[in-house]
Amino acid sequence: MNQSSEKQLMKKISTTGTVYSVDLPKGIRIIDVGFGNSYCVMIAQDGSVYEFNSQIKGMKKINIKNGMKAVVGHVHYLVLTRDGMVYSKGDGLCLGLGETSTATTPTMIPYFQENNVKIVDIKAGVSHSYFLTEDGDYYACGQIFSKSYSYGIFFKGEKDQVWGHGEQVVNRKKNYSTLEIFKDKKIVKVAPGYQKLLLLVKGKDAKDNKEKNFVYFETRNGEPTLWPQLTKENVIDVDFGCHQCLMLTKDGRVLASGSAPKNYKTVRLPTIPKYLTWKIVCGSWDSVVFPIADTNTLILDMKEFQDSGLFADLEILDQKVHSSILKWRTGKEGTDATEILKTFSEKHINQFLDWCYLCDATNIKLLQEVAKAFDFDEDSKDFEILVKDDDEINEELIAIPVHKWVIQARSGLFREMFQNINEEKNQVKDFSELGPDSMEIFIKFLYTNTVELTADHVPEFVLQDLEIVPEYYKLNEKEIFSEQIH
Repeated sequence: MNQSSEKQLMKKISTTGTVYSVDLPKGIRIIDVGFGNSYCVMIAQDGSVYEFNSQIKGMKKINIKNGMKAVVGHVHYLVLTRDGMVYSKGDGLCLGLGETSTATTPTMIPYFQENNVKIVDIKAGVSHSYFLTEDGDYYACGQIFSKSYSYGIFFKGEKDQVWGHGEQVVNRKKNYSTLEIFKDKKIVKVAPGYQKLLLLVKGKDAKDNKEKNFVYFETRNGEPTLWPQLTKENVIDVDFGCHQCLMLTKDGRVLASGSAPKNYKTVRLPTIPKYLTWKIVCGSWDSVVFPIADTNTLILDMKEFQDSGLFADLEILDQKVHSSILKWRTGKEGTDATEILKTFSEKHINQFLDWCYLCDATNIKLLQEVAKAFDFDEDSKDFEILVKDDDEINEELIAIPVHKWVIQARSGLFREMFQNINEEKNQVKDFSELGPDSMEIFIKFLYTNTVELTADHVPEFVLQDLEIVPEYYKLNEKEIFSEQIH
């Protein structure tokens, strides 16, 4: 997607809950923001990087290409690029530049390049920094600025979160997965703040045995405690700064609280399209929010499909798995694939399944180790959709091969069809209400999230066909499809 020619919507939320507009130039589409006491750093969709002061004013483009993430501490900031390098600017040993304690311009940290270390995630505390490598190792530099302003630093590891907190950042690692209260729950995110932190946790509610999201808070020397009022809100994201925390709900609301676990309120924000969601970023004092669709809705659909277990016909490590997806990814029948996967560690299996469903290749080494056991086969489409030829003389039906799991995950009509009838493998289904050209465009959208109308002249009947698609096929992303064809 190209940078938008319109101004992007962004709002700043003060600690009192007052909402201000942030004036961004036209043509810049922001996808990530780091916000702190001295700087605000933004990453644009094209990888360009912009620096502001803490009031989000005085914008200047800085000389970094292919930026993908920015984090800001008390007096420094870090920028991670797509090739795994990190740039730093500010004051202190937290810059990662050896004995150099001041960088007035963003400077690439030489250690990672010189030692062929690729960084995949970064975090910044008050005056310390953390760097996570593609191999799962982490590096730290800097020191705690003040005990009264000790920030936690978290990375999501194999089964736990790593927390650096204390006189030196490498001290006091805490494994939340071993705590009794989380034994049957999954920690989704940890958001450190001023002498407190928030934990977003997923698990079953003891009252009704339904899967829910819970928010816990923890003081500096305490243990996690449930924030009970938020259980009903269905929170899907949290962030915490110095004096404010924000929570995003599944229905798109942004909740704000001065400091957990005080009362919270819904922030009054403009209405945004349903296919967008608010990105929440807490700074040292104020916070910013902006609408974003940084996760492809195909991935969102697949995540929900994976979690629901709908149509899953296999099980491995107590996880429900779809044999058609395993065949698509491995070229082997589902039962054969699971037997091969069982020879690997739990860590290997979880990474491989996340790749199968969500295209998550975070740990490429693990994926490569698993891939050696499979002979991949691209010819794994297991269903055919029949459509009539546009030629009125030729009434022959044209077969379009698809992956059953893709159309199930993306379309309510296909989900209902497979639930109500017993479809055998490779059995075709007649959907002649669309012509072959229109159906090809529709199927490509299901796979790519993009409507491609590339011909110099698109016949009117094709456009008429496409008009009925969102409602008839009960698309999860009606607005995205309709917006693109118009």
